[in-house]
Amino acid sequence: MRTAASLHLSPSQAAGKALSLLVRFVILMVVYFALFAIGGQIVVSYLPSTTAEPGPVPQMTGLMIACATSVVVIMMMIASSRWHGWKLILTMSVAFYLVMTLVTQLESWYFLYGVTIGTDLMLRLFIQGLPLAFIFIPIAVLVMGRFRHAEGETEYSNRAFMPITEWLWKLGVIYIAYLVLPFVSTWLCVCL
Repeated sequence: MRTAASLHLSPSQAAGKALSLLVRFVILMVVYFALFAIGGQIVVSYLPSTTAEPGPVPQMTGLMIACATSVVVIMMMIASSRWHGWKLILTMSVAFYLVMTLVTQLESWYFLYGVTIGTDLMLRLFIQGLPLAFIFIPIAVLVMGRFRHAEGETEYSNRAFMPITEWLWKLGVIYIAYLVLPFVSTWLCVCL
């Protein structure tokens, strides 16, 4: 157990820690962007030739904001995890693929398949997320220093038990919120 004195950082230690996090963020941002571009190359020749509507920010700025947000969330999840090593890598990779690729592309399949997305593009959209999920996440775990047990870190042996019924209703609520919130936010933007 840490004492209050060991939790206090001197200004130079705090600056060093902040600089270390910034360097890790920059490294992970470059890797994320490169792997995102590689994934994009899988689908680019199969995209429809329609021109996209301009958004509220330039396209590259929006892409950088999306990449930076994803990297920050992944860094926070890795840093706060009790797990380390392959267990952390595998669970984070699978969860990332399910959330960022599978759910999104299932929506594309349901709403756009046969309209603007053909069979070749649909398959490649599912493949597009593999580099980020299964190459970026292991690199992020290594860069964040969570591949091995940190010195002085204790293994948590007491796990909170959650029955399968509780898992299911919580996942159901999350899924319904995922479906409803975009429509509500769009409706509010139109009405206000």
